[in-house]
Amino acid sequence: MQKIYKSFILTVLLLISTACATALKPVEYSGEPVKSDVVKTTSVELITGVINGEGATSVMSTGGVFVPIQSGSTPKLRFNEEDQKIFLESLKSEISKLDIAKVTNNAKGGVSIQLIFAQTHHSRPTQRYLLDVVMLIKDGKKVKFQKKYMIDSEKGVSFWTKMNTNADQGKKRAAEYLINELIPDIAQTFNKKL
Repeated sequence: MQKIYKSFILTVLLLISTACATALKPVEYSGEPVKSDVVKTTSVELITGVINGEGATSVMSTGGVFVPIQSGSTPKLRFNEEDQKIFLESLKSEISKLDIAKVTNNAKGGVSIQLIFAQTHHSRPTQRYLLDVVMLIKDGKKVKFQKKYMIDSEKGVSFWTKMNTNADQGKKRAAEYLINELIPDIAQTFNKKL
């Protein structure tokens, strides 16, 4: 009987620990060097779409019988609105740091960047993050650049890396992939189309 209680407590602790995730940490651009010939002023805006995720199933041994335990989706594990806001601040910081543009809170009638997180999805047990993001760069009301980005946090990683990734690492990997896709496009657009 005591063995059953120990197994139960260990399983509950395991489920609780896998549900723990902190907010995304700021990320930096790590791609090829970028340069902007003319430093303009821009605003950067976030639009949040659908945020979803999957539940998890695990197995607990009770007296030699394996019992499946299912848990629901955990909102903190998702690439949620708080994570998206942190990502947006990272993007603003990198745009300024790389001298691509001066970022303001409101560039009325000027150049603006809209980052639309159309859909984000979190899958367990490998902590996979799929981000469906659209970026628009506008000069006044005219759209000068529009592109859809499909980010997969498991792109190019080995099986063992997938199996040993926690939620924080999966979020960070997805955010790093995204910022490394966005920055060159922003720099190129600011150089050639504005």
